[in-house]
Amino acid sequence: MSYVKLEHRHLGDDRWLDLSPAAFTVHVWALDHCNEQATDGAIPKTRAVRLVCPVDPAEIPPAWAELIASELWAEEGDEYVCPDFTAHGIAAAEQNATRSKWAEDKRRQRLHAVGNHHLCTDRCKAKAAEVDSSPVVHQWTSGRSDQTRPDQNPKGSGSGRTAAEQRLGRPAHVWADDCCHLPASHPIHHADDGQRSA
Repeated sequence: MSYVKLEHRHLGDDRWLDLSPAAFTVHVWALDHCNEQATDGAIPKTRAVRLVCPVDPAEIPPAWAELIASELWAEEGDEYVCPDFTAHGIAAAEQNATRSKWAEDKRRQRLHAVGNHHLCTDRCKAKAAEVDSSPVVHQWTSGRSDQTRPDQNPKGSGSGRTAAEQRLGRPAHVWADDCCHLPASHPIHHADDGQRSA
């Protein structure tokens, strides 16, 4: 993603008229180094005099002196700094954000290739298929409204009625709160020892 931009206004700057070709070459290689290392236009002096560029090593220190004198670069402590760096390269914060995004995209692509779609976007057809085919969880409930009461239809009763129910023609166990809703004349209120009243 690293590049250095040189526009016509940069090349047409009158300051270049009095500078040597070595100064221009050092300038471009230093911009490239700062952009690649995301330093926002700062290069240590120890690195600046050891640039790997098509300039004789003996000419590099004088080239830096020209760049400083022309104010294309400034000297700040142990570094040389280009005041107009963002006109040539990408700011460090932008580079880091872009690289993080590229790394995230690359990781998603690698996981997608091996069938892991948890980082995929909604455009991923495989992820959509996984969601559509996901098992449905059912919550099973008993037909009885009150789970604290015993089952009034035990297994093995054939018709679903207990022997007492078949004999009496009514449920063998009737709860008190259920009886409250029956009329007073209902046979259940008159049952005695399991035998229905006449």
